[in-house]
Amino acid sequence: MDTKVKSGDILISTPALTEVFSRSVVFMTEHDINGSVGVIINKKLEYNLKDIVEAFSGIDAPVYFGGPVQTELVSVLHRIGDKIGGFEISDGIYYGCDADKLNDLAEIKLLNLDDIKFFLGYAGWSEGQLINEIEHDSWFISKGLERYIFDTDVKDLWSKTLNDMGKKYKLISMYPENPSLN
Repeated sequence: MDTKVKSGDILISTPALTEVFSRSVVFMTEHDINGSVGVIINKKLEYNLKDIVEAFSGIDAPVYFGGPVQTELVSVLHRIGDKIGGFEISDGIYYGCDADKLNDLAEIKLLNLDDIKFFLGYAGWSEGQLINEIEHDSWFISKGLERYIFDTDVKDLWSKTLNDMGKKYKLISMYPENPSLN
């Protein structure tokens, strides 16, 4: 199995992963010799940003569970670019933003919520941990395409990304969420 992962890739959990990472799709924001960081992009919470973060009370946007680390931390993926800042991870996908610029854009009604996602927490791996998990068949690696982050229904994202990876993964993409009910 290919264990080469880089910032901008996505990890798709294998059916073997349970609990927090069950059927997760993770966009990788950092990967180097010191460790790895990403956000789960397909676990929508029942909260809206305006209801849980006072500083963003003018932004009525859904919030996603980004991962089990620092769940009080809000992070952002977007394709808005320099209008709100952040670090370009890959091909027009940015991580982070300038909160004041974000609020200004929302205030003048120029914030398109289809171009931004908010996360509570993140997924993190220590040095060598992620590569070990990949080598032990916990994750598949694919390109972190913009459409997966912003344009695909999160309920279908796990299956869609696997299906798009080709013949070898199509059968896995149909794996039931709870095989014991099958």
